[in-house]
Amino acid sequence: MASARLQRGPTLLEAYCSQLGTVLDRRSPGFALITARQQAFHRMLRAEASAAAKSKFLAHMSHELRTPVHGVMGMLELVGRIEPGPQQQRYIDTARRSAEALLGIINGILEISKIEAGKVELEQNPFDLHELVREVAETFAEMAQGKGLRLTCTLPPNLPKRLIGDPGRLRQILTNLIGNAVKFTEKGRVEVLAQPVTLDASSAFIGFEVSDTGIGIALDKQHHVFDAFAQADGSTTRRYGGTGLGLSIAKQLCELMDGSIELDSEPDHGSIFRFTARFGRPEAGSAADLAAPPEAIVAEAPQDEVAGTRVLLVEDNLVNLEVALALLENSGCEVDTASNGIEALQSYEAGEYGVIFMDCQMPEMDGFEAAAEIRRREIGSGRRVPIIALTASAIEGDREQCLAAGMDDYLPKPFTATQMRSALLSWLNPATGTVS
Repeated sequence: MASARLQRGPTLLEAYCSQLGTVLDRRSPGFALITARQQAFHRMLRAEASAAAKSKFLAHMSHELRTPVHGVMGMLELVGRIEPGPQQQRYIDTARRSAEALLGIINGILEISKIEAGKVELEQNPFDLHELVREVAETFAEMAQGKGLRLTCTLPPNLPKRLIGDPGRLRQILTNLIGNAVKFTEKGRVEVLAQPVTLDASSAFIGFEVSDTGIGIALDKQHHVFDAFAQADGSTTRRYGGTGLGLSIAKQLCELMDGSIELDSEPDHGSIFRFTARFGRPEAGSAADLAAPPEAIVAEAPQDEVAGTRVLLVEDNLVNLEVALALLENSGCEVDTASNGIEALQSYEAGEYGVIFMDCQMPEMDGFEAAAEIRRREIGSGRRVPIIALTASAIEGDREQCLAAGMDDYLPKPFTATQMRSALLSWLNPATGTVS
């Protein structure tokens, strides 16, 4: 009898508890089940804590990586203004491209993390599909011409122009695919095609195709190309570079747009990437149907429109302080500086400023605390100075945190002289240098 009892299989209760890492107490099975649920609950809490730690780590790394990149790109922009010779200009251009490539890697890592965490929300804005596709293709025209490639863009007459969706994310997908096609093609052509799949009064399901005559991808490697950090071949990484994030990001963005992406490729004969995305359609005669897309470019204004404006620049990183100070002084601004929030408050009390550029992460008192205190001191004074956040963080929620602290605008690093000047102009009356 004892032998038979030892040889029997586990009960369903024992199997369940075993899967949850619980040893069944035969004298109290109810207690064992409670323990199993507790362990499952604790595992869930640990997983949530791990996700929170990952987000915090990415936020920290974003700031730490973008801060020196901003210093590099800012200094290169300043050096480029002193009219270097042809050889020096070539060195500057090469260094700038390398810095931009590094920034692209940082952005890619943060982007894939945000997507995986479910923190990416698609915008719903009107845009011109024809104009967007042509603009992205034209971005690579010079690069394609330099390699002797023929780059074409085909948009059939039945392709709708005005759509509603997230043009930035669509541009991101097309940029990845067209950029890869030009990058991996040494001779021949790159073709871009957009065409309607299904259309109705309220939505448009659009198909896109980017084809090339490049190196192609072996069949047994094709199912890996949409994986994060994957490359079809290690030799490809060595020859062409890249992190393997672009296609993974494109795949997940397509799925967010209720579409999909697929690949048809043959080694030495090229590749065809096809993807679909769903967009809304504006009602006929509506403002979204008739209005032109919002302009993203701010015209460069003459220097004397901001010359003499008093600006408070709050930045703790010495290199980035030097970069921003030079950019503002080159525009004719009178600039006072502070290295933390406490110094910023002292300068605010002692002077009158048209705009405050405020770094967010600083010792002693950070930019959020300083901005909130400035807003508190302005209550009942009739005074309100525009505060523009300067931040090396670029993850979801940063802009909202800045606005919640009382800041008026948000300028992520690295930024250019034109971007800083545009932010300044948007919060000043250019004719007088006072708040508009």
